[in-house]
Amino acid sequence: MGARSTARRLAAIVLATLAPNAASAQSERHIGDQRACPRCEVTVRGEHVLTGSRGVDIPAGIQAVRVDQRGRFWVLAGDEPPLMFDSAGRLLGRVGRKGAGPGEFVRPRDMVPVGGDSVLVLDAGAARFSLWSADLKPGRTIAVEGFPTPLLVEDWPAAILGSGSVGSPSGAGWPLHRLDLSGQVAEWKSSFGPDDGAVRPGEYWRLAQVLAPARGGGFWAADEAQYRVGRWDWPSRRVFFLRRTPDWFPGTARRALGTPRTAPSPAVSAMHEDDDGLLWVFLRVPAPDWPDAWPRAAHEGGEVDYRQLDLSRLFDSIIEVIDPRSGALMASERVAEWVIASLPGGRIAAVEVDADGATRVRVSRVGLRRR
Repeated sequence: MGARSTARRLAAIVLATLAPNAASAQSERHIGDQRACPRCEVTVRGEHVLTGSRGVDIPAGIQAVRVDQRGRFWVLAGDEPPLMFDSAGRLLGRVGRKGAGPGEFVRPRDMVPVGGDSVLVLDAGAARFSLWSADLKPGRTIAVEGFPTPLLVEDWPAAILGSGSVGSPSGAGWPLHRLDLSGQVAEWKSSFGPDDGAVRPGEYWRLAQVLAPARGGGFWAADEAQYRVGRWDWPSRRVFFLRRTPDWFPGTARRALGTPRTAPSPAVSAMHEDDDGLLWVFLRVPAPDWPDAWPRAAHEGGEVDYRQLDLSRLFDSIIEVIDPRSGALMASERVAEWVIASLPGGRIAAVEVDADGATRVRVSRVGLRRR
């Protein structure tokens, strides 16, 4: 039996055993620790390892891993131009050059496929978006004030969704923003979010959201710093919240890497909705040996660059599968890797560091099965 058929059967079993009003619409649905399907387990099957070669390495500090319309992997890391790998995981080389001119990048932070075979890249260092064709020829650029990331396309080019702190007076304090990229300068159309739009100074980290498209239209938006996931319809109507407060992610947590003596904060890293309407949430949590991720100099009181941290040893991930229709927790599994991105086709990307200290990206396929 295929994974999709299995997931459909599991969802049907859960709905059949719940109370009649369990799937009714409500503004917030609290999800407890009890699993609706105790025999369900998450499977993780490795497919590719993206790694450097021929003197081209993946820099530390990966910002995003994305897939374009041709199935090619884009890795945006450090302050270097994006790296591209083919659909089999083989390195193709860098996209563009380092610099602030046409076809160049200063500090790229995100990429999203747009109309046709083109992709849109956000370059925070150059304060602009740039369009690239499928054959990697640079097109027009769009200036932007603020760096909304991650990106989600609602209606290209009139409606692009992003998250984070922005400089727009009307957007300050809101986590979600809609931009129009039709012209040469990005136009902020609207800002909104789940709370009241008020953020205290020094707490702009609370605005970070993880975005994912929703089946049937709309999108999912999860707070990075707390386990709260909102289902939104376009343009900005919230349908409901899903909220979890497990003991390993209590309340609101500041996004931080910690110190050699203080554990790093948990956070929502990625999510996606599968073909059966189940929501997959990937959360980073401190690894059991997280102090070993810090170099000796840090333990001795010296200052270190965050790029010296072994992030693959700093974090594990917890993968949870939720049925949003019923508010049921289907499965929850801990894996010894830091999942940083959800990719098309039920795949994930995780950060690795090899024995020589080189950064790699492991691409795996996740599934749900009944033991």
